[in-house]
Amino acid sequence: MCCPYTVSTTFVSQLKFDRFFKFPISVDTRLHSRSVLMLFLAAIIWGVTNPLLKFYSAGFASDNEKKEEGVFGDVLFLLKRPKYLVCQITNLSGSVAFFYALQSVDLSLGSIVTNALAFVITVLMSVFVMKEGAISASSWCGIACVLAGISLCTLSKS
Repeated sequence: MCCPYTVSTTFVSQLKFDRFFKFPISVDTRLHSRSVLMLFLAAIIWGVTNPLLKFYSAGFASDNEKKEEGVFGDVLFLLKRPKYLVCQITNLSGSVAFFYALQSVDLSLGSIVTNALAFVITVLMSVFVMKEGAISASSWCGIACVLAGISLCTLSKS
């Protein structure tokens, strides 16, 4: 059974409670492979669906054009687009995968890794699939910096 809380082994050994009590808290701080896969799945889902949500919501009225319809008109506009709804539901399933992964992953690490990878995948999806333009040298440098930052965060937590 997987426990949603993790405590470092040094913390538990400093308390000296482990001799007297059986803790329901897992003392294993290694990332579980299922949770890591769920984090990557959430990043992929978010990264792929973000440009699609933008694409399928094209034509969304600005505030100056349709003030008289209000929020109801905006919601109705989006509800009439089944491709948008499918992308939105898929995007929300990425949130479910992310929260599932947080059972055994430190929030500070899981959030950084997932959101940064989603950003990189969004850029790649926008350029290569949606054909929204080419990636400049500075964008490639930014992607490399994000991936290096993810690596450093992951190494510092392990």
